[in-house]
Amino acid sequence: MPYTYQPLHGDETRLLTLEPDFGSGDSFSPISCTIQHVSLIPRLEPNQRGFKGDSYVWPEVRSPLDYASIFKGISDPLLQDAIIREKNLQAGTAGEDDDDEKKPFRYEWGDYMTLSYVWGEAEGAQKKSILLNGEPFLVLPNLYSALLQLRRTQRVQQGFKLWIDAICINQEDFVERGKQVGRMREIFASAWHVVIWLGTEADDSTLAVTALRWLAMRSRGPGPLEGLYREGKKIDLSPFFIAWAKAKSAWKEEVYTALFNLLTRPYWQRTWILQEVAMARPDAPVICGERCLSCKDIYDAAVLIKTDENRLGRDIIGSVRPRIGQEWAYEFARDRDLMNLQLEQRPEESSSAAGDADPVGFLSTLLLSRDANVTKEEDRVYGILGLRSVAELVNINPNYGLPLATIYQNFTTQLLSKGDLDILRLVSRVSGKIYGLDTLESLAPGEQSAASAYFKLFKNSLKPPSSRATHIVGKPCNHELPSWTVCWTCRPAPAAQLRGAYCAGGESSILTVPIHSTDKTLVVQGLIFDTIRSLGSFHPSEADARYPETDKESLPMANLYGTLESVQEALWRTLVGNTKAQGGPPSAEGSWLISEPRTWFRHVLGVYTNGFGLAEQMTRNRGLPLCGYTLQQIVLGSTENPGFRQRLQIKSGSGLYSPSEEQWEVFSWAVNSMAWRRLMGTQSGRMGTAPAAAQLGDRIALLLGCSVPMVLREKKDGWVVVGECYVHGVMDGEVLESEKKDISDIKLY
Repeated sequence: MPYTYQPLHGDETRLLTLEPDFGSGDSFSPISCTIQHVSLIPRLEPNQRGFKGDSYVWPEVRSPLDYASIFKGISDPLLQDAIIREKNLQAGTAGEDDDDEKKPFRYEWGDYMTLSYVWGEAEGAQKKSILLNGEPFLVLPNLYSALLQLRRTQRVQQGFKLWIDAICINQEDFVERGKQVGRMREIFASAWHVVIWLGTEADDSTLAVTALRWLAMRSRGPGPLEGLYREGKKIDLSPFFIAWAKAKSAWKEEVYTALFNLLTRPYWQRTWILQEVAMARPDAPVICGERCLSCKDIYDAAVLIKTDENRLGRDIIGSVRPRIGQEWAYEFARDRDLMNLQLEQRPEESSSAAGDADPVGFLSTLLLSRDANVTKEEDRVYGILGLRSVAELVNINPNYGLPLATIYQNFTTQLLSKGDLDILRLVSRVSGKIYGLDTLESLAPGEQSAASAYFKLFKNSLKPPSSRATHIVGKPCNHELPSWTVCWTCRPAPAAQLRGAYCAGGESSILTVPIHSTDKTLVVQGLIFDTIRSLGSFHPSEADARYPETDKESLPMANLYGTLESVQEALWRTLVGNTKAQGGPPSAEGSWLISEPRTWFRHVLGVYTNGFGLAEQMTRNRGLPLCGYTLQQIVLGSTENPGFRQRLQIKSGSGLYSPSEEQWEVFSWAVNSMAWRRLMGTQSGRMGTAPAAAQLGDRIALLLGCSVPMVLREKKDGWVVVGECYVHGVMDGEVLESEKKDISDIKLY
């Protein structure tokens, strides 16, 4: 007879006691658990010191790893350094917890751990049976494998209990499930540890765990990646040809593939990880098969990969996904979010509320939820309610019986209810279409050479538009939501977040609470101050032939910045959103984007930009009017005879392929930040970037409480939200300060 749940009363929850395996190694012996109801009473008082596991050590994290398995040569200095560091670590932790068995548990009934894991399995996955209070109970294979591994761990053998949602919540009881989901923050925060289960050993995951531990270990010292890549020789026989130097890695090639497979496991795309890992301690165990490392190890390694995403990150991605030729040394604007692991973004550490000085950390957390995998779409909202930064703004009880559109609208409404409108930055209309066969994914795995790829792209470009396949950038939303409501299911174009500390809509001291009405409109206070009069193409293969587009009646366009030099500065600052990829003011090296115009007319050797490079911008947008000049005139620095300076500056190839490290960072960020955005010129003589869905005649507004300007489209007696934009010269509240008298109500449909 299958196990039957008994109802929970008051503040009770259920905990499992897993029968341990003391070394038999028999994976076929039945998994047996007992379940009990407990109340999560407060932790021990401060004077009750010394409880079992008070060092929070997970012993298996200290198991030595074979670093020789990831290096090509056993005499490699990096390998010898790793071995020495590992020995020092083992020596420094020896003897800890020797008296742990003599200590009491934190609670009268013991102590417990929570399990963070993936529910979902392939369609038709056969469930497996365990014993629950002596009765059969079915669980999915991944959870079954986790229980097999956990029963061998020292802490389970010591008597620590487990809280596992699939077992401890009666999933058939919607009322109980809603209440227990609402307590997830409390349950995970009160646990002795959050245990992360990535799954069984597969795809050389032991190699990947070893490489991650090595990266984490290196990240805590100077020059963490020094020596991993050894540069070859560059042969420069300009103007005939240049053979780009190929960097050789000290790692075995299979290590990159193993890392890709581990870092793209379904676990990292889960919505619930945002809440569960936020509650975890930095030393929480991460288990993959029989190998284990700490949460901090994963985090530090992910950050290190992120800092070198154009090389290390690119090589990890390229180990599995085909690239445009192995000769490309760097690749920009592709798969940016692949390495943006949920674990790499520690939500509880980034920002405590949306109204903090840096709202981008909070918005990044919300974006991760939209991009994550869920079993139920409702969990894109319910799965993050336990985050402190969300809980401070939202008071929603999970209700799986509500329509999805109602859940999304309620969530956005509550986020707006404190007067902070930055959630509107995540609103975006569908972006348009591009012709197919323009991306790396369109190339067959065998087509690795750049020559083959370019020939295929060139051949495709000769086809008439009617015969070329197109695909939509982003997913059109069909949930019938108001334009100011963020849809967490339908994803827009994957534009990078601009990370400036903007305050275009004023400081938090002037926030006003929006008025939400029963007809689904939202009334906010703000100022509509400009109109879009020119828009560039967002991609060289954009299918909409209108772009680049200019309102002919507005020519010649005004110039609010003054001299040509000021317009040039406005352009390069616009390209990078007047910030760096990591946030903060941009480097002065950003002017290199203009002072070195060859980057606008020739592809930088050794770099593949996926259609978003400056040369691609110039291809379709050279005649785009911006502040009284065309884009080409701004870049070349002359309104008279622009071809002369072009020939003068571009004739020689020297210097173009050896930018400084700072210039390289600026170029990379400019390419990334411009991906899926349009250059725009305004009626008042400003320039900026607009979302790809923008159209001529759209208005630009400053909304009190929103850090960036918003593009609005007129509708009857109100407005539709198109998306955020960057407008140079207004991002620090300059316009709002000078035109406060014109602030009025703005109705958003």
